[in-house]
Amino acid sequence: GGGMRAREWMAVYAEALRMGTKMAAECVIEMDIINEESDFCERSLKRSNSCPSLSSCPSSAHLFDDFSNDIDLKEYPGDHHLNDRLLSNNNNNNHNPAMRNTYETISSPSEELTSFYPDNSISESISLLQTITNIDKPIGLVLDVKSRHVSKRVWSLVVGKLVAAGARVEGIASFAINDIRDVSRFCSTPLREMIFFHSAGDLQYACHNGMIRVGDIVYFNGGSLLWDRTKFSASSFLTSIGLSRFEPHQAMGKYSLLPFADTTTTTAATMSKIRDYKEALGLKIGIYVQEFGIDEVALDLLVKTVNENPDIYELGFGWGGMNGLSVHGIQPGRWIATDGFHTQRYGGKCWDPEKFAKDLLPPIS
Repeated sequence: GGGMRAREWMAVYAEALRMGTKMAAECVIEMDIINEESDFCERSLKRSNSCPSLSSCPSSAHLFDDFSNDIDLKEYPGDHHLNDRLLSNNNNNNHNPAMRNTYETISSPSEELTSFYPDNSISESISLLQTITNIDKPIGLVLDVKSRHVSKRVWSLVVGKLVAAGARVEGIASFAINDIRDVSRFCSTPLREMIFFHSAGDLQYACHNGMIRVGDIVYFNGGSLLWDRTKFSASSFLTSIGLSRFEPHQAMGKYSLLPFADTTTTTAATMSKIRDYKEALGLKIGIYVQEFGIDEVALDLLVKTVNENPDIYELGFGWGGMNGLSVHGIQPGRWIATDGFHTQRYGGKCWDPEKFAKDLLPPIS
């Protein structure tokens, strides 16, 4: 339900980048004009005292300084080479008319902000990205496979078409391992296989059932590092009914990593931990969450866990939102957990403390 087709997403992305680079180019042009006006104002001051001070001149040098401090071209979307060229054009010659023609389509701020819904093919969108970035392969893609039981030969054709259009297909990901396993055998270039799980317990189960190979790339919902199913048992449910008041902030203050997620190496050997599976199979691990179902406290705990343990979570945190920002106002309720696990908690397996990485069968390399 919902989402965008690949063609539509590529077209919108290319259009957004086009607008962003035009904005960056116009900033350079505006700063160049301010420079020229400032130079004129300074020359006028040397000839007469008609302008009592630079600060009283609306186009004085400090105006350019303030403007340039507010605008950092390198922060705008687009390729670094493009931004470097724009900065170079501005610095080399403030009065060079050729610089003004770098983007001939710019005429006014209102035009720069005008957009439209593009109806381009994937090839046309990538061609536009190549023009903007001046890079032969301007975009890298990971295919998130939702369909089940699609032939690997079909996916190889999809990958081939994307590569021919100018994209870099970095990998293919799925919750259904067999749908993508060894898909590279059908492709002209090798693909990374990325395996998704609902929970860390699902990963543990897959390891013990011969579904995981040495060096596999795996992701699971990080909320499974926090959620304890025993706290949501029938007895706890009945007990909580008698509570007169629920305090969300008290609930958020009780977040902690479950024992199997302990990141230290000094705990007892009798404890089953995710670190042991990582080391036994050489896994490359990352986590994700349901961004619309996590509060800022749970998010902060998971971010710190990942950042402080790159030896375990070397693929980091796959956050599908604005960096460092969570949805405002999300908080737990008496019957609602906001740890990012959302409804995946009902399909994902719990971690089995009675199973250990040292008991794994010889893995497939």
